[in-house]
Amino acid sequence: VLVAEQLPDDAWITRPTGLGGAGFDAQYYDYFKNSIRSEILDAAFGDPEMWRIRDIVNGSGAYLNGGSVFNYLELHDEAWPMSGGQRIVKTIDTTFPHDDVYARGRVKLAQGIVTLAPGIPAFLMGLEWLEDADFGTGEAERIDWAKKVAYADHFAFFRDLLTLRKNDSFRSDALRTVHHLDEAGNVIGFRRWDGVDDYVVVANFRNDDCTAYRIGMPAAGDWREVLNSQDPVYGGSGPVNGGTLSTEAVPLDGYAQSIVVDLPMMGLVVFRKGSAPTGAEEETVPA
Repeated sequence: VLVAEQLPDDAWITRPTGLGGAGFDAQYYDYFKNSIRSEILDAAFGDPEMWRIRDIVNGSGAYLNGGSVFNYLELHDEAWPMSGGQRIVKTIDTTFPHDDVYARGRVKLAQGIVTLAPGIPAFLMGLEWLEDADFGTGEAERIDWAKKVAYADHFAFFRDLLTLRKNDSFRSDALRTVHHLDEAGNVIGFRRWDGVDDYVVVANFRNDDCTAYRIGMPAAGDWREVLNSQDPVYGGSGPVNGGTLSTEAVPLDGYAQSIVVDLPMMGLVVFRKGSAPTGAEEETVPA
């Protein structure tokens, strides 16, 4: 598998050689990285642009979507002082130890979108435990494994997020549609499915909770929350949507059915069709 560290985006890089392209399997998706970072940082001012999140979930056309793109929030260049960068937790929370509720919440929200959107997801070592040591080659830039324990709740979210990502519905080329775009409310929702399982991912970029929030669902019946980045078990403050949620015949987002949910601030919430946790959902229950 060949992934091109190609900036800026160029569909020729991943176009098959038989069609005159370079034939790489995937390339760094610059627009994805720029957009997710921009809107996560703009969330601090209460005015992120949901249409940009919609665009990166959908991809940029032939050979710049699905399995052809390599998505990330932060890799070596973004966290490397020699290239003018630093760890994103330091950008979000400028005061040591760079681990306030906003650094925690926005990293989980952003990486959740990276991981569950179409494409090949990646993250820089240490993001899973809020590493603030910038990327480099010296001893001072080594990642601190003690933080895996210190931030065990944050690490648990990454573990459970990646477990969920293994479901076929979240594979790079699995089906997707962005069906909910609330620009004024700073909420976006997209569906991922594979013909067997059906998921809806909802991201709240607001700095406050959205209670009793209605969102359209693609099928009538029962749905269950299977991941919530602001669950207290991940160091969040909730709220969570426990138990089984049943749709109502209230049309919304192009669907005949909808449900009312609670969305935590800076929260990424994932719902699965069905009333009982099975498969990946059993694995995502924190140990």
